[in-house]
Amino acid sequence: MSDEPGEWNNTDRSKWQPTYVLAEAETTPLPRIKVEEPPQPAPQPDPRSSKRTRIGDLPMRVIYRLVAGGVAVVAVVGVAFFLINRPSADDKVAAAPLGNRALPSPSAGSVPPSPTDAPPQATPVPLAAGVPSPGTSVTLTPIATVTLPPGSAGGLGPTPTPTVTPAKPPGVEKLPPPPAKKRLGALPGKATKAKGRITDRRTGISYAKLVSPWGTAPPSPFAHKRFLKGTLRDKAPAWIASAPMPLEPQKNLRLAAADIARWTLRFHPKGTTVSWRASQELKAGKRKGWLLVFTAKYTVKGKSRESVSAVGLVNVGKKRPAMIFMSIPDTHRRHWRDITTVISSLKSLR
Repeated sequence: MSDEPGEWNNTDRSKWQPTYVLAEAETTPLPRIKVEEPPQPAPQPDPRSSKRTRIGDLPMRVIYRLVAGGVAVVAVVGVAFFLINRPSADDKVAAAPLGNRALPSPSAGSVPPSPTDAPPQATPVPLAAGVPSPGTSVTLTPIATVTLPPGSAGGLGPTPTPTVTPAKPPGVEKLPPPPAKKRLGALPGKATKAKGRITDRRTGISYAKLVSPWGTAPPSPFAHKRFLKGTLRDKAPAWIASAPMPLEPQKNLRLAAADIARWTLRFHPKGTTVSWRASQELKAGKRKGWLLVFTAKYTVKGKSRESVSAVGLVNVGKKRPAMIFMSIPDTHRRHWRDITTVISSLKSLR
């Protein structure tokens, strides 16, 4: 046996092997142990970084357009705000100091302070040239006098409709006042036959339609007009015309008819004078009115001439009464009775 350190061979106990031989003997490799790590969650993208990435990916021309659009919107909003909130002239006047003067009560019947009220205290201002100094007596000349009807609340209520004074026709200073009542007598001539009726819906009346020699004429300035053939270009033509009252109406139909009579003289020669033949109440169905018949005298080519004219007003329930106007010169006096035919046939459409 050797003196070297050794061991018995476990396979063959009869053999002694040195220790260094046993150390170099083959060994069975140890199995590998794998430690499985838990799966890591996938990283989530930051939404803010993604938005920044999308904005950063936009072309520069798009960004410039967006910036320009925003500036334009801001400018428009600013201009609109300035225009809406800009103080008006009325606001400036309303903002003036009123001093110790009391404001009128808004109740009906209150009257605004008159110019004689104590003026508001203000800082003295140097007077310009031509302006009277304080203490100088100044006389004011009234321009016009306005009379308000009762119930107008001292000028604070609805504005009343003014009465219009018709312009005087050339050469007519004034007309004599029509009589309060005067019946129309029989007019000379022979009445023309009537066939059918003229219905003037704009005016609100209807009347007999006279046949030839009466014909239709251009209505201006009336709603409907007929004339005797051959007289339309005369100085005083023969016609029948209807229209709403061309002047501002008034309650007294007789006086209103006198205004209309003066208004119709513009269709007569200059220098026409008037004499009344009739002034009486007029009926058109269930509606009432007033009739004025007058003789208009004038001169044509040095010869005295005249026409018989009639003006009728009917209250048809509208804002303006219905007017019918007839005038026939003495050259066609045989048709003067047609005035009676037409006037007696008047009817209201309402």
